[in-house]
Amino acid sequence: MINKETFLIKLSEEIFGKIFELVNDIGKKVCKGFILDVDNTEFYIQLIYYFFQDKSCIWDHDKGLYIHGKLGRGKDIAMRIFKEITGTNLRRNSFAIQNCISIANECASDGLGILKNYRNKPYLFSELANEGNENSMVNVYGMPTNVMENLLMQRYDLFQSSGVRTHITSNFKYDEIKKNYGLRLESRFKEMFNEIELTGIDRRC
Repeated sequence: MINKETFLIKLSEEIFGKIFELVNDIGKKVCKGFILDVDNTEFYIQLIYYFFQDKSCIWDHDKGLYIHGKLGRGKDIAMRIFKEITGTNLRRNSFAIQNCISIANECASDGLGILKNYRNKPYLFSELANEGNENSMVNVYGMPTNVMENLLMQRYDLFQSSGVRTHITSNFKYDEIKKNYGLRLESRFKEMFNEIELTGIDRRC
């Protein structure tokens, strides 16, 4: 990967408290039943540290986030909250969001050329490994194609050359991903991502 040193800071208690309140306020707008509790509070604390580049973060700031957990644990809600926060207050760590199923459908309709739209800036790809059939294959002009494998290999090259981060949410752990995308991509995941499991109750809105 390109050798660049991430500038880290230490948030004051006052600023951290204001950010934590903002997370709670935006969370309630995104999801009416949003709560911070024993299962997710530490996760949100680390997300604050990560996106605000606080040195207290236990994750690698240079890598993206691979957040997995059972259905309804609040993975996408969390990233929607931080998309709004970073888009308004912290543009250097902002990111766009696209659903993997939508990308697969675009490719099925318009071909792999549309992947160029997802190459050049930070992205969150949600619901990885839910696209296509059980092996994540999609028919592109009649040819079975693993669309997200194609895209994530391109994103890996971008990460190596420019340090651009990719974030992912999925119901599947790393060791389950290789069934859909093979050992080659699994090994690159370990270079690209902090693997984070989100547990707790069902938080679907």
